[in-house]
Amino acid sequence: APKGPSAKELVREGNTHIKNARWSDASKAFKAALRQRKTSAAAHSGLGQVAFQKGKFKEAVNHHSRSVRYASKNASFRVNLALAYFKTKSFAQAKKACEAALKIQPSNAKAKRYLKVINRKLKK
Repeated sequence: APKGPSAKELVREGNTHIKNARWSDASKAFKAALRQRKTSAAAHSGLGQVAFQKGKFKEAVNHHSRSVRYASKNASFRVNLALAYFKTKSFAQAKKACEAALKIQPSNAKAKRYLKVINRKLKK
């Protein structure tokens, strides 16, 4: 018997909700994805984005850390983690996450841009 949508499909649904700023629908889809696959980096990334949008930056750090743990080669997950750290004023951690993103993807424009901002904060 079909078990309903797969973790991948639920993540896709969650990402569509994010694009349309439907945060609670997105959250539901990502949580359902995690019930299917506890180690879904994309689902944790999605929940991190939802938490970030709601201003829950510590929660965002928590989810983005997991997305990085489960998909260590994904540069954009590391940039999201950097942003969440930045919002919690953990600038050294934010810098580390950006530098790690640039190691994986040296051309990542977002990571380069955020690194400049973070370095300014660290100099203050």
